[in-house]
Amino acid sequence: AQTLERSSVNVTGTAEVLVVPDQAEVSMTVRTLDLNLQTARSKNDELVRQVFRIATDLKVDPSDVQTDIISVQPEYSDEGDSPRPPKFLGYAMSKRIVIVVRDIKVLELLIPEILRAGVNRLDGIELQSSRMRQHSDEARAMAVRSAREKAAAMARELGQTIGKAIHISETQSQIPYGFTANSTRFDGQASTSDAVSTTLALGKIRVTARIQIVFELQ
Repeated sequence: AQTLERSSVNVTGTAEVLVVPDQAEVSMTVRTLDLNLQTARSKNDELVRQVFRIATDLKVDPSDVQTDIISVQPEYSDEGDSPRPPKFLGYAMSKRIVIVVRDIKVLELLIPEILRAGVNRLDGIELQSSRMRQHSDEARAMAVRSAREKAAAMARELGQTIGKAIHISETQSQIPYGFTANSTRFDGQASTSDAVSTTLALGKIRVTARIQIVFELQ
C-alpha cells in the first residue's frame, strides 16, 4: 500500500502468440449394453482391447493410453407418462479411455479407426503444444514490453519519464480454438465421413499473457 502512494503510472500490457498444435489428448467413452452383466463386461473389454490395438498399430506409446473411469449400471426404458413400468434393457458398462497423440498427423488416422471399431462417444479432443512453456514465456515478454511502452507514452504526454517498476502481476490463459469436440455421441457403427472431416479441421492454440505493472514517475 505504501508504494502505491508514490507518483506512479499503472498500466496493463497484453500479448498473444498463435501456436500450431503438435499433439493432442483424445478422450472417448466405450459403452456396451447387454441383458447379461458378464456379457456386457466381455463386450466392453473386447472393444477396449481393440482401441488399444489401434493405438499400438499407430505407434502410440502404451503409456499414453489410459482408462480412467469405469462404470456399470442397470438401464431401463423411458415410458414417459405411460402406466406401464419401465422395461429393463440391460446392464450398461462404460469405460473412458484417454489417448495422448504426440504426432498430430496420427490424429487423422486414429479418429476414423476408433469409430469404425465401435467407440460410440467421443468426449473431446484437446489440442496441445509440446513447447507451451516456451510460447508462454514469449507471450509474457511481449506483454511486459507492451506495458512499458504504454507507460512511457503516457508519461511523455505529462512531460515526465518512467522509473523502476514497483509492482507487477500477471494473469495468463491459453485457449485452444479450431476443433473442439464435446460429448459427441455416435450410435453403433457410425459413419465417419462428415464427423471426422469436421473434427480434423485443426486450428491453433492462442496463448495470451496479461501483465499489470506500476512504474514510478520521474
